[in-house]
Amino acid sequence: MAKIKNLHMADAVISNNDIRVTSTFFGLGEKATYLPTGSRITARVYDYTASDGERMASLLSKSIDEIVQFVKNGNIVANVPIGNVRAETCVTADNQFLMVQLLRFIDFDYRPMTDVQVFVGSDAEVVASLFGD
Repeated sequence: MAKIKNLHMADAVISNNDIRVTSTFFGLGEKATYLPTGSRITARVYDYTASDGERMASLLSKSIDEIVQFVKNGNIVANVPIGNVRAETCVTADNQFLMVQLLRFIDFDYRPMTDVQVFVGSDAEVVASLFGD
């Protein structure tokens, strides 16, 4: 599990009006809550090969109906322990909110491959299923 403040998209997460991030245990820990449902947010990082990262970027740019069809067909985009493309996600325990950004490793640093995307409600549940937790 990653800390939200260590994510590349941390500013976008913290500035979202539906999210409250508080420090715990003298600033060593953090707790993020999605205010509309009161559900706790967890940050996770997934790595993909270059080709699977491109596939994931293409998939995230599609409509929710196309993503649903992709998932219903049993397709997956497998993550790897260390990859060229990284997906940073913040998802609630009830899967009603998801924030995601894809980053590409270039010149010894991760650089944004996509903008930060926000999904809520049933759309968030569908997109969260792509990450297979």
